[in-house]
Amino acid sequence: MNKDYIKKRIDYLRDERNHLWAALVLTFGGTLALLFNLNNDSLKITFFIIGLLFSTIFLLAYFKKDDQIEKFFIMLEKSEENK
Repeated sequence: MNKDYIKKRIDYLRDERNHLWAALVLTFGGTLALLFNLNNDSLKITFFIIGLLFSTIFLLAYFKKDDQIEKFFIMLEKSEENK
């Protein structure tokens, strides 16, 4: 693969990973804020479960992007060794 393409792909994945991290922090923070500020217990439980579900999805996606970045770094190292 082209070295420039691999570098751009790493940058793209890094940016996407950072966006996922920001979404995770905002979702988890919003979940905690709703948990402490709502008076209705059924709404507290509902929003807490939804918030944890979304936080878990964002966290798993974050680690998946991390694995993809590592794969592209290995490809980049191999392409530099071949030259």
